[in-house]
Amino acid sequence: MKRILLFCFLPLSALAAQSQTDTVYLDKYYRIKPDRKEAEYFRLTTYSGSKEEKRRLDTYYLTGEKFYEEDAVKEAKGKYKKEGPTRYFYRNGQAKEEQLFTGNEVKLTKWHENGQVYYKCLKIDGKEEGEALGYYPSGKLRRREQFSKGELTKGECYAENGEVVPYYPHFTHPEFPGGTSALMKMINNRFRIPLEAARSGASGITVVQFLVSKEGKVHDPEIIKSIHPALDKEVLRVVNSLSYFNPATEEGQALEYAFSFPFNVIQRNEVNHQNQINRNGVRNR
Repeated sequence: MKRILLFCFLPLSALAAQSQTDTVYLDKYYRIKPDRKEAEYFRLTTYSGSKEEKRRLDTYYLTGEKFYEEDAVKEAKGKYKKEGPTRYFYRNGQAKEEQLFTGNEVKLTKWHENGQVYYKCLKIDGKEEGEALGYYPSGKLRRREQFSKGELTKGECYAENGEVVPYYPHFTHPEFPGGTSALMKMINNRFRIPLEAARSGASGITVVQFLVSKEGKVHDPEIIKSIHPALDKEVLRVVNSLSYFNPATEEGQALEYAFSFPFNVIQRNEVNHQNQINRNGVRNR
């Protein structure tokens, strides 16, 4: 399963109060497409018309098999909070992953395609807590971990014959060489607010989604939230210029990973001042 991590600082769009169902097409990276020609999935979104408005997402492969399901409740600020189980499925109908939401707790369970449990853990406030276990398709134990507030306190990994092997994490995110600070420094050095955007005074958050391949290459960047066409073009240029990442891994195997990154552009004073970027985005002083 390709994973998509969204660093989303944007409010969800206002939704109609009456019950309705919307259909959109999605490509293999879960990005919205105008029609099924470029799509791999289609998603049905149903909104209830009740006082406590609810949202239901059902996503299917184009061939009709279910891929994902989710229920959420609208909160006071207009955002939706997941409730109950959300599930991914293999094409054969076997559950692939389930996240069971109860208050601030999430019980995560993954399965192999043969139905054997693959990995399970508990998260509290988004951080792993307590024991986590991983298994081979045969059912043999692959890993045993202990977490406290997201920090690994003990971890052991095993070969399928039961022998202890050097520990490695269940999952790692892509990492830019030198870490986040090196990435932000590189973006700061390369990003320039285009004159057209500067003259218009365009400010706000531009969000770009891009992929990091199994080999660590950046590819297929796409603007998913725009504030000015010239800024979009510059953001894409900078993203396309990024050097290799260390790829994401799951159980020691590299995998493609897609995520979104916000460029927070704030223009102040003269438009030709030096561009500066911090952890929250791009700033023109």
